[in-house]
Amino acid sequence: MLPSPVPTAPSALSPASTVHGYVVVPGDTMWEIAHRHGLTLATLVAANPELSDPSLIRAGGRLLIPTPMLDLGTLGGPSSRAIDVNDLGEVVGTSDLATPDVYVYRAFIWRDGLMADLGTLGGNLSQAVGINERGQVAGSSTASPAAGAPWRAFLWQDGTMIDIGTLGGPSSMADAISEQGQIVGSSSAPNGNGRGFIWRDGVMTDLGTLGGSIATVPIDINDRDQVVGSAFTSAGDQHAFLWEDGLMTDLGTLGGTWSEAHGINSRGEIVGASSLSGGYEGPVHAFLWRDGVMTDLGTLGGDESLATSINNRGEVVGMSQTSAGERHAFLWRRGSMSDLGLFEGGRSQAMAYAVNDRGQVAGVSGLVFDEHAFLRTPVP
Repeated sequence: MLPSPVPTAPSALSPASTVHGYVVVPGDTMWEIAHRHGLTLATLVAANPELSDPSLIRAGGRLLIPTPMLDLGTLGGPSSRAIDVNDLGEVVGTSDLATPDVYVYRAFIWRDGLMADLGTLGGNLSQAVGINERGQVAGSSTASPAAGAPWRAFLWQDGTMIDIGTLGGPSSMADAISEQGQIVGSSSAPNGNGRGFIWRDGVMTDLGTLGGSIATVPIDINDRDQVVGSAFTSAGDQHAFLWEDGLMTDLGTLGGTWSEAHGINSRGEIVGASSLSGGYEGPVHAFLWRDGVMTDLGTLGGDESLATSINNRGEVVGMSQTSAGERHAFLWRRGSMSDLGLFEGGRSQAMAYAVNDRGQVAGVSGLVFDEHAFLRTPVP
């Protein structure tokens, strides 16, 4: 049973900020393009007023396609952030509460237009990072209201939040959940080092390392129990990894010394970010790793990009710098990166965190301490 929901009055964002580009191919007509994207012909024509005669579009020309994007609101505070979305369109993330004297944020689930606070494990703070088709949610919460209280990873199901423990240290943080309910994340070990874990059937298992001794960070898991993230090598570099059946594989880089994997789909395709030269401070680009090959996905015209999620159709989302220096959410599919834009007009950055198999994209747009979660509907 869900906690009491908070009506958040999600609103459609301004048409100017909810468009993506489409390149006309031979044989296209305005009616066919509108139909493929679920629009009326009048709506598509209105979004492209520069066309003197809409019946005479040319192959290679570019049209703006309006796409619905919803501001999911907050739990009463100024900011919220959507981190994951399942195929039912249920979104989880983090939202501020309306607490003027203290900064408090909570894990939320949003569905059918309502945002609900998932509570905590006894502290003031919580965050949700993943949701599967069964409605199971993974996240982390402070264990008590005391200052400096440790964070603990949780599984939330049917209205109950369960502490899933640690690897022997005081704290743990969840990063993702699979369709079967397995959770991956990081935990402190008895010696104080951070280690990656997979939690399944009530047991938390250390994933090991790439040869380094600290900071293995799992970030995603698919329904085949393949885990991706980053770990330190024996040389001290941080590299993306794939963990499967107890074996951790170094995925390499795009030429630099740093990489991190952020998402994996059921086909074993992996996305993330890698430096082109040097470490994390060097130019960083989004990558797609498939069949042992890491491919640079490019940018929206700026110097940097990173990919956060990939669905089973091979669609990738993330964030990229534009030629103007802004940070925009992107959707990459069929070899092309599209700008998902911003919302609320003047907000200067956006990040897409997740894409489901229906093509719905969840993320955040705005400024730090003034940002809102969004859900963007699929684009055929």
